[in-house]
Amino acid sequence: MSMLLVLLAIMSEKALADTAGGAGTWHAPEAKAGPKAGVWLTVFGEDFESGALPPGWATRDSNADGHTWTIRPSASWHITALPPAPGNYLASYDDDTLGWNPETEEELISPVIEVSGYDTLRLIYGFGYQNFKGEDTFAVRARFHDGSSWGPWQDLAIYDTDVGSGHWDTLGLWAWLPAESLQLSFLWFDHTWLHWDWYVAVDNISVEYLLSLPVNLTASAIISPGVLENEGTVITPTLRIKNTGSQDILDNIPASFVITDTSGLLYQDTKTLTGGIQAGDSVDLLFSVWTAGPPGGPYTATAFLGYQDSFPGDDTCFAEFGVIPDSVLKRIPVPYSPDAPLVDGVISPGEWDSATTWDASDYLARDGKTDYPGSCVMFAIHDASFLYLAYDAILDTLASNSAEAVVCLDDDASGSWPPQDTTEGANRLINPDTWLCAWFKQDFTSGEWHDSGLSSLAFGESNGHATLELAIPMVLLDAGPQFLGANPVPDGDSVGVHLYYDDPLLGKVACWPQDVSVFYNPAQYGLFYLEPFSSVGESAGKTGPSLLAASVVRGKAELSLALPGKAVVSLALYDATGRLAKRLFEGEMGAGVHRFSLEFPGSGVYFLVARAGDWSGRVKMVSVE
Repeated sequence: MSMLLVLLAIMSEKALADTAGGAGTWHAPEAKAGPKAGVWLTVFGEDFESGALPPGWATRDSNADGHTWTIRPSASWHITALPPAPGNYLASYDDDTLGWNPETEEELISPVIEVSGYDTLRLIYGFGYQNFKGEDTFAVRARFHDGSSWGPWQDLAIYDTDVGSGHWDTLGLWAWLPAESLQLSFLWFDHTWLHWDWYVAVDNISVEYLLSLPVNLTASAIISPGVLENEGTVITPTLRIKNTGSQDILDNIPASFVITDTSGLLYQDTKTLTGGIQAGDSVDLLFSVWTAGPPGGPYTATAFLGYQDSFPGDDTCFAEFGVIPDSVLKRIPVPYSPDAPLVDGVISPGEWDSATTWDASDYLARDGKTDYPGSCVMFAIHDASFLYLAYDAILDTLASNSAEAVVCLDDDASGSWPPQDTTEGANRLINPDTWLCAWFKQDFTSGEWHDSGLSSLAFGESNGHATLELAIPMVLLDAGPQFLGANPVPDGDSVGVHLYYDDPLLGKVACWPQDVSVFYNPAQYGLFYLEPFSSVGESAGKTGPSLLAASVVRGKAELSLALPGKAVVSLALYDATGRLAKRLFEGEMGAGVHRFSLEFPGSGVYFLVARAGDWSGRVKMVSVE
């Protein structure tokens, strides 16, 4: 059984064992954050966006195994326990990575927070938590200093059941005030001697104080548009207005709503809420309709009040959202072109003009994070010997060198892997120059990731974007998942395809089709239709020869020439001026796949030309040092 399948089996066994729940969620009665009139302002906040444990924060590793709370990219965290709005980094403890380990308490402790003079405070935090059979516990605690000594740690909330992703909690702290300062503790523990549990993460932690005002209105939330809207949907922009003062407001309340993107203003409207709002109440104000589009993001919705009150600082609110296609594109026509793009990692002007281009952004949030349309554009084209792909994605300036693209190929577009052979599967392309592949079979058994032997890929940057170009050989006799067993002659051919692009910081930037949920299930893949050749004399069909070679090499190359029958063959290498640089073969050759090793005379642009009877094929090759 492959390593992937072993891991899947272990995880399935553990998941099946996770059947019993814990006691649930408990909040200290004193910490229940009931409604209070006024404006909440921040005393202390932490979002961990520095990427390291912030100054003043500490961790406690009670079993001293070196594995405790850490700050990590949110893109690499479990989507089943992801805090809401995590940004690029979060704080987390992952017990699952350890396997069986002894009892422990793992604690994340805040710096001392000065709170002297405040009589009403609340704690807000986002978190995600997966509990294993009620055996482990996540607790949120605080302790308070009265000016002379610290009091005991107070349990504010205890979770010993699954919470999942995207959870906020708000806890009142005023029962323990007045105090000079406080500290927060996020404690995960399991006192079982040997345990193997799941994980927890926290983010966007804030301590806020209440500013009481007699007359105050708050633009509290944009209710519509939502986070994602389908192109063409008719939307009613909606603002929620709350009276956060202590007095009723009887006046009419004017408000405005605008929608913008990088090009400027897209929508603007002003309405008046008549009759006012009673203290503590909220009212939703509806504006004129707007038709969502075109696809893209982030769009910014901004709403603001035109009423003079005690605190203008909360009279405006913002929300980002995206507009996505009203349906997922599932079929891509891939045109033929005899002019192959240069696989050098740079998407040069005009180089991909003949290719099909489409948006492959992960807008349906495969990794729990929405990537708005425009985050990744893909290109596809083919010639007689290769399927060429290019990725053009937003650039992570901090960690792009370990970005990874995956190309899954169901060669015959059957929606399933082969029952016996190992010709289909997945390819991993890892920045800067690694191409790995793994075969899959019909029952989802798979081979180990191994070197494909191909080098026709290149990562790079173009116009401030991260880019990848690659060439996948199309072969007559498919010998593995790194080759494409396709036949675009004479009527074209269809191939099942799943593509995605992972960045270590930004997460899954691209996923096509966007609704694929399991990368190794070809039943969910989209289709590439390889259009038939338009030029006479080139063929990769089952009745014609095929010449395969990498586009970019480092001084040496392996190439193959496939013949359907016996033929008189000429195989030679020419430089960019058309002069003969090396003759590889001249004479009669039998049917089958013939392999050659080629050493280049030097760096530069070359053309490999093969002739077999009336057929001829040419591959442009670049040798680099």
